[in-house]
Amino acid sequence: MDFREILKLQFDEYESETERYLDGLSDEERRFMPFEKYNHIDFILWHASR
Repeated sequence: MDFREILKLQFDEYESETERYLDGLSDEERRFMPFEKYNHIDFILWHASR
């Protein structure tokens, strides 16, 4: 297994785990900000995937 295959496996695992954690959350729940200075889940995921 080369580096590219390992990297692809890691990205696939990250994607499936993210989907599992977000399954069932509404848009409102994913965009909830507990405090003004913290980001919501959707922003964090967008930022991490850039």
